Amino acid sequence: MSAFPHHHPSLAVWLPALVYATTIACGVPNADPPQRAALPAAEGTHLVVQERLPVSLIGELGDPLESISHITAATDRVIVLEGEINSLLVLSPRGQVVSTTPNTGSRGAMLAHPIYMAWRNATTLVVADGDVPQLAQFELRDDSLVLSSTLPLRDIASPRGVCIVDGAMFVLGKSASKDNRLLIHAVDVDGRTTQSFGDSFGPADAMNDLFYGRNQRLLCLPQQGLMLMASRYYRAVHALDAEGTLLWAQDIPDFRAVTYTEAEPGGFLYNYPSDDVWDEVVSLFQVSEAITAVQVQRWQGREARGPSEGIYTVLLETSTGRPMGVQIDLPIIAAAGAPDRLFAVDDSGALSFLRYVQGGA
Repeated sequence: MSAFPHHHPSLAVWLPALVYATTIACGVPNADPPQRAALPAAEGTHLVVQERLPVSLIGELGDPLESISHITAATDRVIVLEGEINSLLVLSPRGQVVSTTPNTGSRGAMLAHPIYMAWRNATTLVVADGDVPQLAQFELRDDSLVLSSTLPLRDIASPRGVCIVDGAMFVLGKSASKDNRLLIHAVDVDGRTTQSFGDSFGPADAMNDLFYGRNQRLLCLPQQGLMLMASRYYRAVHALDAEGTLLWAQDIPDFRAVTYTEAEPGGFLYNYPSDDVWDEVVSLFQVSEAITAVQVQRWQGREARGPSEGIYTVLLETSTGRPMGVQIDLPIIAAAGAPDRLFAVDDSGALSFLRYVQGGA
């Protein structure tokens, strides 16, 4: 038995701490070893990095802060959610920390574990609490974030993301009324759920929900009126509108999936590709109004944190999901900031600001 491989915990949602069996690849006597799966060939539209600026985040005690939960940008400021001290850091375009908003309010603890952010407008930031079902709203005033309100969420547990589309609020979280599944919930001004949707990865069964449904990523595209969803181990990206309608589903090119079969109630067998080389979705971010990117890390072997074969980035046409290009020279991108910034976080948790231009075929 082995644990399922994983990557840096700051940017992921984990499977429950259970032990599962894995299938055993049976060798064929005197047969040639299987060929190692190379990364897809680079082609089409791509991003050319012109500058890489390492950013050093230092805590009050002088120690580096390397537990980044989420990053977002507005105008000329970058907001970082730092999971080690549970604080919001406001950074300049060159990566200097200009202010820190501690995770405390007038009545003590404000958020137990701030995990995800979304902009309501150019100066209003909404932050989801990953432990306590609530949202906090901040106003960006000059270089500081000021808490303006909190909103308890009803019938939602363990929020994982927040999105604002056409003025409506959506929260990715578990639903107590729908078998504890991870769904997108439309939330009214009182924190009540008015609609839930989004559980569309694979067949509708308990094992599928455990394997794919609890490992989802949400990308909010308010200007396009879209929410994009991906799962760490699923081969497709889905786009939904504010009504929950699935507008398109696009397979990720050359995705090498680990699948499963149910072995017994409450457990399943992992089915690896024959050469033990498999893929995991590690990032989903917006490049421009017309282009979205999904990043895949290719792993070799079945042990946790086994050797990585590299990362490939697929650029998708946002309106249709059509693949526009593949490249293999980008680091893992935590987020993007218009018009030409990318925010990269390496395996150690170190942050870098990248400036790029878009290249053609």
